[in-house]
Amino acid sequence: MRIPGIIQWSEVVQPGMRISEPTSFLDILPTVAELAGADTTNLHLDGQSLLPLLKGEQPSQQTKFLHHFCDSEIFASRFKYADTVYKFIFREPKLDHSGLCSGGSGALCKCYGEEILTYDPPLLYRIDEEPGERLMVGHNSILYSVLHGIITTEKERLTKELDDTKMTSQFADKSRVLPKPWLQPAYFSIQYKEQN
Repeated sequence: MRIPGIIQWSEVVQPGMRISEPTSFLDILPTVAELAGADTTNLHLDGQSLLPLLKGEQPSQQTKFLHHFCDSEIFASRFKYADTVYKFIFREPKLDHSGLCSGGSGALCKCYGEEILTYDPPLLYRIDEEPGERLMVGHNSILYSVLHGIITTEKERLTKELDDTKMTSQFADKSRVLPKPWLQPAYFSIQYKEQN
């Protein structure tokens, strides 16, 4: 969930600029659309244009939530509150001593079953201050209570939106995500002979 991005655009982005706002790859499409002058107001895009941030303008005051899904389950959520980025972890795969998913599945983690840890209440970390996620915010703190209320409301809103739009998981139909070589165009090499 934390992947640094580097942008070079000398006419707009100042050298050494650092954006601390939570962003996502989902923000790339709205950014490119805005640069191209496309009207996306009637589209329900998940991301937001990064152009204001790249220009050094003040970020939107609207709280932006980034959710990490595994299949159709929300495993973690990230958002900024009072100038600090927080991350709630609701579920995560069990890892073995080498950091791989347990249960012999190796690098591919399962989304359900015995190999998943579920946290109730969820774990909370200050990502800006402690990116290693080793020091949790205490469940009994006032801060935890406030942030838990915010994320609970957001999860309820998101669940309703998903139900209302009937967005299905990309994994609901395995045949849609598997390659179909019979639908790919065939290319044959053509050899040319030089004429003397």
